[in-house]
Amino acid sequence: MLKIINIDLPNNNILVIVMLPICKYYGCWRWLAILLSFEPNLSARGKRHFKMLILGRVHSTRVACIQAANDGIRQYASSQCFSAVCSLNFAISLGDDSSRATLAWILMAGCEGVPKDFVRARHLIKNNAEKNFHDSMGLLAFYYIHIGHEVFKAHFNHDSAKMARLLGSLELPTETTYKEIEDRVPLFRQQALVLASQSAAKNSKYGLFVLGILKSRDKSHEDESHENAIIGLNLIKRAAEMGLDAAQYEMGCKCFQTRHLKQDYAAALHYFNLAADQGHLQSIVKIYLAHKHGRGIPKDITKAENWKIRAQKGGADSWH
Repeated sequence: MLKIINIDLPNNNILVIVMLPICKYYGCWRWLAILLSFEPNLSARGKRHFKMLILGRVHSTRVACIQAANDGIRQYASSQCFSAVCSLNFAISLGDDSSRATLAWILMAGCEGVPKDFVRARHLIKNNAEKNFHDSMGLLAFYYIHIGHEVFKAHFNHDSAKMARLLGSLELPTETTYKEIEDRVPLFRQQALVLASQSAAKNSKYGLFVLGILKSRDKSHEDESHENAIIGLNLIKRAAEMGLDAAQYEMGCKCFQTRHLKQDYAAALHYFNLAADQGHLQSIVKIYLAHKHGRGIPKDITKAENWKIRAQKGGADSWH
């Protein structure tokens, strides 16, 4: 793409026409500054002026990028999910790869006011996962263990447009049948296990969570199932302590159960509240049900209705 830069230098009025891709990477601007420092038609003073102009653009872009990424994380942590998506999109446009993982997680896990979008999420993380970025690898593992469920929902609802998008994200032809997808589920699980293990080894909260889910659901060896469940629980707990909302929700659900954890309504509500603070819709529904039925807290219909309204506004479609 042709980029035209008009610069008025002292004692020099020049039009610099540069063939430069409008690229998000800061390195392009640095290289441009270096290349133009060898321009014979520029005076030494002009070269210094031009270099400072370019490097100033680099600095301001970097500052804006960091600010947008930090804003996105802060907004997500305070349940301003839609605003977080806008900030993270801006940070990504300025070249922040770490924001790709956060935005992909929001789109795959879903949150208050932001519908799930597995197709765009995979687009965001695919290249980074191939480059062995451990957060993106954990997110791709999450994608693989949930994509079958998403395809099932699209099939059940006769949503051909969504089915086509999901097949496209899997790089499969649109003629692929639901039965063929079903047959691929064990392969998806195997891919998820490999990616999650590598991601968890780097202490990524996404990898820890997905590996924990896979371990806790492993029924292949009955004599090892209990041990795997305990290992999975500990992995999920680590991810919850690192602030992952879905892991906090999962821990809340497990505190309601009695199989591997002592039933503890207070601990469950603690985890649900942590996740709800980040806009996790299922956690908001669980808190509504706790107030409605008096699970671990006094029954309070007024508070229950307030939580239900919040869940409805956020787009909740499940009430159990």
